[in-house]
Amino acid sequence: MDTKSHKIAGVGVLVALAMVLSYLESLIPISLGIPGIKLGLSNVVTLFALYQFGGGIAFGVAVCRIVLCGVTFGSLSTMLYSFAGGGT
Repeated sequence: MDTKSHKIAGVGVLVALAMVLSYLESLIPISLGIPGIKLGLSNVVTLFALYQFGGGIAFGVAVCRIVLCGVTFGSLSTMLYSFAGGGT
């Protein structure tokens, strides 16, 4: 296999890992008085993608995670809050 297919597979694994961490994070009941506040565990995967692959791929991983988790586990408002916190 060439490096391009390794890169595509690595990005897919990172998106899947970010989705799993986002789901696990939604199961943790944290009440700090601010609605919608979360730990941000899935952003660790985005930081790893930034370090490993660069800014464009990291942004793509973040956007894919936000859209997929918003459609799967949340709503439009949670997706917008996630874009504000993780997509920038």
